[in-house]
Amino acid sequence: MRRQTTILVGCVLASSLVLTGCGRSDDAPGDAANGPRTGDAGSLTERAQYNDVARDAQRAVDDARATMSAEIERYKAAMSEQMTRLDEHIRALDTRARDLEGAARTEMQNAVAELRQSREDFMKRMEELAAEGSAAWSDAQRSLDAAWSDLRRTADDAMERFNLTTPNAAP
Repeated sequence: MRRQTTILVGCVLASSLVLTGCGRSDDAPGDAANGPRTGDAGSLTERAQYNDVARDAQRAVDDARATMSAEIERYKAAMSEQMTRLDEHIRALDTRARDLEGAARTEMQNAVAELRQSREDFMKRMEELAAEGSAAWSDAQRSLDAAWSDLRRTADDAMERFNLTTPNAAP
């Protein structure tokens, strides 16, 4: 992930440097935003070079976006699997709560409600951050990983507190 982020940042920086430098020199009149001015000596060659550089830079940016989008989708798929296992834990706690009475039942129902709310908050946050796009994804993923660790720890604590285990390992 760090390598992909480094590549993305490098591509963006290289693209911006190349694009701002195109057509800007004492020997080549023009501006970076529009390429060489028509009527300048050698402008056809300069325009072709400018277009080649701009096209290559756009490809690099598009490739970086595609890579980050794929990374986001892989992360979401992995989290979906984790959520399936977490849901099994929640169902086990909920089933156990129905077998209890009084304060123990209330305590377990509260734990289940807290887990369900935490799960929903996590999923909402993941969708929001993924929607922001690849630019913020690296920081977002670290934040989501920390939130997932907290959610998993809460589920593990609840399972341990009520002496429950499920067929699968911890979420």
